[in-house]
Formats: sequence, structure tokens, C-alpha cells
Amino acid sequence: MPAGIFMSLAVLSATDILTAYLPVIGEDRAIAPTTIGLLLSLRAAATIARRLVMTPMIRWLGRTALMAVSCAPAGVLCGGLVLPVPVPVPVWALAAMLLALGFCLGVGQPLSMTTVVQAAPERVRSTALALRLTGGPVLNRPAPRNRKQTRRDRKQTRREP
Repeated sequence: MPAGIFMSLAVLSATDILTAYLPVIGEDRAIAPTTIGLLLSLRAAATIARRLVMTPMIRWLGRTALMAVSCAPAGVLCGGLVLPVPVPVPVWALAAMLLALGFCLGVGQPLSMTTVVQAAPERVRSTALALRLTGGPVLNRPAPRNRKQTRRDRKQTRREP
């Protein structure tokens, strides 16, 4: 069960961090806020669209294999979004990455919940589910809200005696 909870927290954290930091990445790469909003909408649409094929994929691969197969590319895609690149990445390439990422994370979210619930003994299922649901926000609490705030905080720290 700890592996299921860890994967669950990783999927939730990746989704939250992507939503919070994509605007910062867009600002850094001179991408218009409207375009960033559209990219986030594409990710959300892909997450919803995966519902159309979720049941056949579970039957074909099984829950555990499907979760691994969906989370591995999601990790690679998340890493690819934040890597500094010497040339500007075209918006269509970011859109393709976010569509794939939305699909992969969309598979991981419900599977992680069912994995945790099924792995937990019946008497502690509600506790396991509560841990799964609160883990993402708790892990994301220490993350800085945006780059400008982080810079401002560093400047204030340097000024204090």
C-alpha cells in the first residue's frame, strides 16, 4: 500500500505543480497568458477524454501495469516541460506534450485512488482514502507561489541583519 499512496501523491502533486508553474514557465519563455490558459485547458480536456478509453485499457493491461505505463511518460513529460532549452519550443509542441501529459495524469488519478482503497484493509479504508486525498495539497504547501514572490523573499532575507 505505501507504493500506491506514493504514486497517488506523485500524480496529484504533478497535476497541482503543473497548473501552478506553467504560467511561470510561459512568462519565462515569453508565451502569452492566453496561450498558457489554452494549454492548461488542453491538458484538462485530455484528462477528461481519457475516460472514454479507461475501461478497455484496464482490461487490457490491468490496474498496476496501466498505472506504471501512464505515470512513467508523465514524469518524462513533466521533466521535459521545465528543462531549459536553447531554442524556443513551438507552442504546438507544448500543446502535444500537455495533451499527452493530461492523458497520462488523467489515467493515474483515478487508478491511484482505487489502488489505495483496494490495498487498504477494510477497517482502515477511509483513513487510507483521506490520506490519499489530503496528501497532494499538504505536499504542495511549501512550494513558492510564483517567481516574483520568491525573488522578493530572497531580497528581504538579504536585507535583514
